[in-house]
Amino acid sequence: MKENESFLRRRGEPDPGITASDAVRRPSRVDETRREFLVKAGLIIGSLAVGMVLPAYCSRSDKKQKPDRAKNNLEKMFDAEPVIERAQVREIYDKGLTLVFEKLGLSFAPPAVLLQLKEFREKRVKWIDFEEFSGNKLVSGGGHMAIIPPGNSRLESQYFIAGMEAEPEPTVLIRPHKISAEFAGLNGIHEIRHLYDIVTGVEPKDPTDEQYFAGEVRAWESQIAAADLLTDGAFSKGIGIMYSKYGDELIDHVFGGDGDPVLQSVREYLDNLITKEKAGKIERTLRDAMYAMGICFYPLDRGIADKNERSAKKMEVYKLFHNTYAKGLER
Repeated sequence: MKENESFLRRRGEPDPGITASDAVRRPSRVDETRREFLVKAGLIIGSLAVGMVLPAYCSRSDKKQKPDRAKNNLEKMFDAEPVIERAQVREIYDKGLTLVFEKLGLSFAPPAVLLQLKEFREKRVKWIDFEEFSGNKLVSGGGHMAIIPPGNSRLESQYFIAGMEAEPEPTVLIRPHKISAEFAGLNGIHEIRHLYDIVTGVEPKDPTDEQYFAGEVRAWESQIAAADLLTDGAFSKGIGIMYSKYGDELIDHVFGGDGDPVLQSVREYLDNLITKEKAGKIERTLRDAMYAMGICFYPLDRGIADKNERSAKKMEVYKLFHNTYAKGLER
């Protein structure tokens, strides 16, 4: 049986040989190898395809297309959320990024990656009008952020709250919806990391699959680091508390669907660590995606000491998710 075959069967008919609670075990268990953990962690990430509308979150939108099976749900979600003026969107993202970066000066050990992203944003990233992007009027040498105007036809094809376009010049395109400043800042960190990687040559504009997956892992790691910075470390500590409280069954509940009371409890607990604002449907996907990645990466961060090995395992986990969820899609 292929490594992801059990999950593929779970999406159609139950596989009596594996349950959601089997999907994760702490790497410290003596009866489990790291490879076995990786496969099980991959099943967790794959289960996002069932429980969440993760494509609505963000990614390199030039490298991933929406799956047909999610099209109707995504269209309904975005159509149900009101749009706001571009100036309001920019104000929210600027405020959110400021909330994150201001915490760097208050930290005794600020994450080096966030210090790099702060300097990069200040010196090499600028807001532009969407018309400059669509009219190929960009100046090379840095990164750009632009908000899609309400009513623009681009909204009919961008199924991401924010997506990074590498051509003609690296540009983050943002849909004009209201979200909390805190999650706009965390979302912005994720996308600025993509900009940083492409502008500095860490990731080419036209990456291989391996380069693409590695870039996604770096973006998620940066965002999780920002969530910890914003909450003085409470975000990851909170995930640890959830594992301690629910054990292996945490995964059954977190990816079990909106009606699960434990899922609601986890959401409420982690939400309150970051913001007091209530999440709309779009922001709910932002929050759920970050919580899911945090939960999936948490045991790897604490179970694998070597940085390179840990990063490689995270990439394999994300790769398994992507290949399972986006199987058959054009890159």
